[in-house]
Amino acid sequence: MSQFAFHIRPGGDHQPIELEELTKAPLQDGFLWVNLDPQDEACPYLLKKLVEIDNATSEALFNNSLRPRLELNEDDIYLSVRGVNLRETDCPEDMVNLRILLTPHALLTFHTRDLVSVATLKSQIDKKQAFSSQSSLLARLISLMIELIGNEIEDIADLVTKMEEQSLSDNLDGLQDDLSPVRRSLLGFQKHLQPQANILHRLCETDSKWIKKRERTQLKNLAEKLSTQVGELDHLRQRTTVLQEEIKSVQTEEMNNTMYRLTIVATLMLPLSLFAGLMGANVGGMPFAESPYGFLILCLISLGMGLGVYLALKKLKWI
Repeated sequence: MSQFAFHIRPGGDHQPIELEELTKAPLQDGFLWVNLDPQDEACPYLLKKLVEIDNATSEALFNNSLRPRLELNEDDIYLSVRGVNLRETDCPEDMVNLRILLTPHALLTFHTRDLVSVATLKSQIDKKQAFSSQSSLLARLISLMIELIGNEIEDIADLVTKMEEQSLSDNLDGLQDDLSPVRRSLLGFQKHLQPQANILHRLCETDSKWIKKRERTQLKNLAEKLSTQVGELDHLRQRTTVLQEEIKSVQTEEMNNTMYRLTIVATLMLPLSLFAGLMGANVGGMPFAESPYGFLILCLISLGMGLGVYLALKKLKWI
């Protein structure tokens, strides 16, 4: 994972800083954005030199808990969220944990795996996009994360729509196998995003002096957008549930039809089997044993019995 640091000025100018140089010169203006890997051995040392945080926040940054979390302190805000990673080797629902620390002079981000949203934000800074404060940078980062989540949900919605169209065409071959990973993805997203939406609502309602009024409004809109995405996930789950029930219903109907046909065949063959068994007994006195037309007669009798059973079932309206 890439580690880097920027000194960002309000006008949009930025200066990359080597991690070893972070603590040597105090900031005269602007703020720092520092992106670190919490598993790196130097990370705790750099964090201690950059900011003063309490033990609870420090423990939250380096523990193994991945659940969404918000800690509000007098001088800093700790936020733990999750974002999608669109690499081919990753499952989108296996969301990457991102821990954020907002301080009076810096925005620090921590993650162990590469994140598309972080890479995109870094690219925007390289293109001279201006950020007036660390809270504006935070709002943009969360916006990118939610945008990527929304794109992934739209892809799943398109896939569910195609499956529904396939089911309407009575082409269910392989549909059950295709539906299972979609339902798994929906469950994974919903598990992470529902509490994350609650966390963002709490964040935009906080009275922290480090979040400006404009960014607070942006965060509120983002929280509402994420809540809408959670509602869309729930709607997609209901659609996949209906689709799964429809597939099961069709499969059950096909199985019942197969069992019905097998039952009819067995019913027709039962008296014939009994008759054939009796006529095949190796005892004296068997009829037609000496007749050259014995086999033909037995075939005609069997055909007549089968026809009789068929007509009886037809009259009883069993077939």
